[in-house]
Amino acid sequence: MLFNRWRLSKFTRVSDVDPITLCEPENKVYLYDQPFKKCYVFDGKSLSSFTTSQLMLQTDGFSNPQPPKNPFTNLPFTSQQMHTVS
Repeated sequence: MLFNRWRLSKFTRVSDVDPITLCEPENKVYLYDQPFKKCYVFDGKSLSSFTTSQLMLQTDGFSNPQPPKNPFTNLPFTSQQMHTVS
């Protein structure tokens, strides 16, 4: 546990501004990207609405669920990132 905390403390924090709302996050959610060694900070409410819209809505008119994506990198979240709670 201590080793894991130390390893996560070495990650580079990208920004303290939520990319979805462009405001300071009230309920901070930290997402750690292992391959790139970066930490992303999101507002919990905006991240959940963004994830829900990715899963439920589609611009084509037909429901075609897309995997939730990181708004910073536009890459899908891994299952480890989706289950990790900080």
